[in-house]
Parts: sequence; C-alpha cells; structure tokens
Amino acid sequence: MSRTDFCDHCGHAEVDHTEADGGESRCPHCDCPEFTAVDMVITYTTAQVDYDWFGTRTIAVVGHASNGKAIRKVESPAERVEAQRDRYASGLHMVADETEWQKLVAYKLVTLQESP
Repeated sequence: MSRTDFCDHCGHAEVDHTEADGGESRCPHCDCPEFTAVDMVITYTTAQVDYDWFGTRTIAVVGHASNGKAIRKVESPAERVEAQRDRYASGLHMVADETEWQKLVAYKLVTLQESP
C-alpha cells in the first residue's frame, strides 16, 4: 500500500512537496498549502479510464488480457477501492488485486507488456 497526498481544497492529487517561497508544500493546481495523506491500493483492470472515479489514477499499462484488452495497473484510495473495483466489474472488465495478478502472471493467463 502506498500513500498519496490530496489537496484539502480542490482534491487534486500529488501535492508538490518542494519548498515554495513560503517554505511549505503547495498544491500545483490551486496553490493551497493544506493536504491529506491517503492510503492507496493497487488494482489491475481492463476497464477504460472512463470507469475511474475521483482519486483513482493509472500507474502503467502492464499487459494484455487474452481478449487483447490492455491491462492497467491503477491505484485508488483505500477507503474507496471496493466501490472502484465493483464499478470495473459492472462493465464486465477484468479486476484483480495484487495476489490475483500474481496468479494470472504465474499461470501465463495474461501477456506482460514489454519494458522499453
């Protein structure tokens, strides 16, 4: 599980932690200095980005399913991960957590993306 900072004002993820003129971290979107660290959980899915809810972001395309659909590795806020996974499943898209993903890879049920 990782952590991502969200701006308390606009909700923008990835608050810039470089020191600004005032010596504090600022949101790159609205320049707000207040943010909250949120636990993030990894999911693998064939769902398109249109299925992502607030706070979910694509980390990488990691492979392809047997039907040719791209498999995205995404992270979502821990408090919303089950709802996000249910949304993917509602469109009949593949959904896997880290353990399920490792099994898919081990049994060669997915084609891994080549690294550049």
